Amino acid sequence: MPDIWELPEGQRVNVKINNLYQPVGEESTCLCRFIGTMVRKAEFAPISYLNWHEMPNNKKEEMWSTIELKFQFQLFDSEEGIDEATLKHVKKWVLSDMNTKWRQWKNELKSQIFDENQTVEQIVENCKDPRVNLDQLKTLVEYWLSSKAMEQSATNRSNRSKLSEPHCTGTRSFPKIVEDLTAESNGIPPTRADVYVRSRTRKDGSIVNSRAAVVVERIQEKRNESSSSENLSQTLWSNDVFAQVKGPKRRGRVRCVGAVHTRSSQESGPSQPVQNTKEVEGLKSKVAKLEKLFETCFLPYFQQQRPDLHVPDMDALLRMVDTDATPDAGSASAAINSTS
Repeated sequence: MPDIWELPEGQRVNVKINNLYQPVGEESTCLCRFIGTMVRKAEFAPISYLNWHEMPNNKKEEMWSTIELKFQFQLFDSEEGIDEATLKHVKKWVLSDMNTKWRQWKNELKSQIFDENQTVEQIVENCKDPRVNLDQLKTLVEYWLSSKAMEQSATNRSNRSKLSEPHCTGTRSFPKIVEDLTAESNGIPPTRADVYVRSRTRKDGSIVNSRAAVVVERIQEKRNESSSSENLSQTLWSNDVFAQVKGPKRRGRVRCVGAVHTRSSQESGPSQPVQNTKEVEGLKSKVAKLEKLFETCFLPYFQQQRPDLHVPDMDALLRMVDTDATPDAGSASAAINSTS
């Protein structure tokens, strides 16, 4: 990513953030790739540490400071920057992505050079990647050859083999799938069921395997049993179609939304629950029609009946009725008379 590393001082890439604090849009790909190059640099993220929790905080802060120098974040539907509270959530997402890519980097090295029948020195000698610090690699290889690491590796392979409904998204992230589905439906956010179906469907239209095909079929049945679209209450992850088919989520885990790092979102759904777009657009249309009806019918009638009165504009009338009490004809007439 030389174009990002060599950005002039003060110039940054704008990255949009959705309501789950996840980067979206074309710039999000740039951010993720840049994070991948950064954690592969020995001076930023040493591979000698066994896990991300052991990584010193000053290293994590140094990487985050580098991100802030190269990128700035904005809400998806705004051109303004984000506040400090939102930036903290973005930082959590970025650090989690660093963790993931750092582990992937170590796994990539292991797949290239590791041989349990060789000595530490032989394995280290096999590494020709100029990005790798050999002293750090030696510490890592010593751990790979330990009995504890061997047992953990066997457990991980066994657990991976039990994955029954793998996705086939390739390099696309789940936020990217959400973004694509939203664009295809003219701005209507997809449900988790939509994301599951898309992520398990190949380019030729086939489902990735028979287990996933059963889930897709049950999702369609649930939708047919209820209504043609999921209502607002179903945007909560505890009661949407996906939860009805797959059952309640495990604690601390939210499926088919990508990495989520806020307590509220993990418990009940998006941090800012997405309203049904069709309903919102319908209400906007009704308001516009009522305004037009007032201006073309009722306002001329008032002016014809009482030409001596000054009838306030729409905003003034809205302020008159913006009270807890329900306005009646008498109060409306008094309000208009009070402005003459």
